Amino acid sequence: MGFNLGSKHFGCMVDILSRSGHLDDALRVIEQCHHNRMWSSGALLLRGCKARGDSILTEHVTKKLLELEPDNASHYVLLSNLYAETGRWLEAEEVLKWVKSKGLMKDAGWSLKMLEDSSEEYMSEWRFDGMCFVNQSIFTMERRLCLEA
Repeated sequence: MGFNLGSKHFGCMVDILSRSGHLDDALRVIEQCHHNRMWSSGALLLRGCKARGDSILTEHVTKKLLELEPDNASHYVLLSNLYAETGRWLEAEEVLKWVKSKGLMKDAGWSLKMLEDSSEEYMSEWRFDGMCFVNQSIFTMERRLCLEA
């Protein structure tokens, strides 16, 4: 007797391999699964790629995610950020211009700050501003935290 392995089991393997620096093995697990649902674990692999500074694999995984979810603005932002981090400014700008021309929107992020008996929630609104997305809420929060320190 046994049990059938599901995508969550493979996702755990991808996560464990990525966190331990075995990025090629994690990619192999994803690619050997014969259904595109497994690529949802690509985000787990991306975390490992970023932590290890593997920009080539990051670009490969992000482009695969874009093929599968072309309307997901988060993937484009990841790709643009990768290009910017590696000094490929023109490519970063082109990706963001394309996102703007298609009217894609990235979901807002949020953070919760708790101090003593009170809490504050910060929401971000992403907008296209020249060459990069500017997140005014984060900048405002950062200034406030510096003033409180």
